[in-house]
Amino acid sequence: MKLQTKIQFCIYFVVATFLCGNASGQSWDVDGFVTEMPSLTWSNNDDMVLDNLIHNRFNINRNFNNGLSLDIGLRNRFLLGGTIKNDATYKYILASDPGVVDLSVNIFSGKGYVLNSHIDRLTLSYDIGKVNTVVGRQRVEWGRGRVWNPNDIFNVYSFYDFDYRAKPGMDGVSVSFGNSDEARVDAVIKVDGNYDMTAALRFQSQIKALDFQLLSGLLNQSDYVFGFGWSYSMNHLKLFNETSIFATKDDFSSTNALVSLGAYYQKEKVRIGLEYLYSEFQQGEQGNIEDLFYGRTSIKNLSVSEHSYNLSFKYDFTENFNSELDLIGFGYPLLQGGYLSSITNYSIKSNLQLSSIIQYYNQDWMLNQESKGRFSIRLKKYF
Repeated sequence: MKLQTKIQFCIYFVVATFLCGNASGQSWDVDGFVTEMPSLTWSNNDDMVLDNLIHNRFNINRNFNNGLSLDIGLRNRFLLGGTIKNDATYKYILASDPGVVDLSVNIFSGKGYVLNSHIDRLTLSYDIGKVNTVVGRQRVEWGRGRVWNPNDIFNVYSFYDFDYRAKPGMDGVSVSFGNSDEARVDAVIKVDGNYDMTAALRFQSQIKALDFQLLSGLLNQSDYVFGFGWSYSMNHLKLFNETSIFATKDDFSSTNALVSLGAYYQKEKVRIGLEYLYSEFQQGEQGNIEDLFYGRTSIKNLSVSEHSYNLSFKYDFTENFNSELDLIGFGYPLLQGGYLSSITNYSIKSNLQLSSIIQYYNQDWMLNQESKGRFSIRLKKYF
């Protein structure tokens, strides 16, 4: 039996123990969801593809009386359809885990189907006074934007993966001194599957409506990182910026910058947003947009072009019914490619939601290159 399978069985045993403990009145907290989502994908180069995804998540927490807490996040996905059938590598991408501990496994698979289980949270946290220490697989969020976050150097997420709101975690240790209402210092160390280390310090503070942060560290033992970010809120408007400078460890004169700017206006039922990303990592080139969907996102490939733009609009028709539209453009001075998504949500009950999702991208409008679209219907049950 493979090591990761043994670990997986151990986790399932722990999960079962927690569920039994919760049922017997012990102080275990368990929540999560299960979704059913059929999808139809089409492109100008291939035939239509039909897929179905059943997605289940458990969030399990135990708070002890001495400031110690334990958290586990377990994600299970059963995929069936043409995508798995036509792409033999897809199931191996699902089973890959970038962490130092491999906690993703395909329990069974065949031609056209796969069941994957993944532990994306597994932490012990300890609070004493204003000091919080977290050990294990966790999420460290230093970003301020919806789409692009140059200050998030530890666990970048893909904006295009709309069905993974929990976002990926990283394996490491984080220590925080202070709290969000005053000056705070964070120290984080991460080790990935290649045993490369990322470490950084962040100072965060707030002056009235201005929140700001400074950070410095080492990325994957290869690049020094220096960055800052700020956000300013007034009435219904929020402005923010993140900047990170990466200097090659062996050649300090070789640098690349990531800069994001954004503004969001929100009042009652309406939210309008603008974001912009400048990336020197993609200077003078236009990458493959499909990599944003199926590739593993890193801080160095947040986008596929040097200049990227996002316009978003959300409207709440009623308390239970809303719709959100995102437009992303790539290129400068002319937009070469683009992405569009539309998500409409209707809450049938407080714990039951029906959504329709449309995603579409075009690699290069002017050259009539590959375009692809996907339509999905999602039924999501929370527990």
